[in-house]
Amino acid sequence: MIIIAGSGPSVSDYDGPVTVCTKKRSLPAEYLFCRFGFQAQGDLPLMLYYRRNADGKDAYFCDSLRWDKYYKQFIRSKTPPQRVKPSLGTCAVMGVMERWNPKEIGVIGFDNILDGNDDWAHDAIAEKRCIESLVKIVDLRKGS
Repeated sequence: MIIIAGSGPSVSDYDGPVTVCTKKRSLPAEYLFCRFGFQAQGDLPLMLYYRRNADGKDAYFCDSLRWDKYYKQFIRSKTPPQRVKPSLGTCAVMGVMERWNPKEIGVIGFDNILDGNDDWAHDAIAEKRCIESLVKIVDLRKGS
């Protein structure tokens, strides 16, 4: 199973293996996922992940235009404007799906999404629906 670590508080209680982490590097992982900006300009690849300590030789560039379009169907509100942008964790899920297309993923540090936190800057409900439309989610938080 591919494990993705976001930056939510539950990462502090997790000591298992991680395949991909986000740019905040909440946990040691084999790959680091980054997203530069929200809208791609032309063919500029803005979503990517790469193998840590490999000098960028194992970088994988994701189709950010495809994923921006896919995410739009889940947006519920445009206020505040940040809600139209998927979080880095959701983008990491999209990148994992594009490259490996697993049947299920384990997530840790996705607390706002899994709990449906409506006070979060992103749209947690839209993000959870988006992720669930792609893959089965295994919540790796203690007590889950």
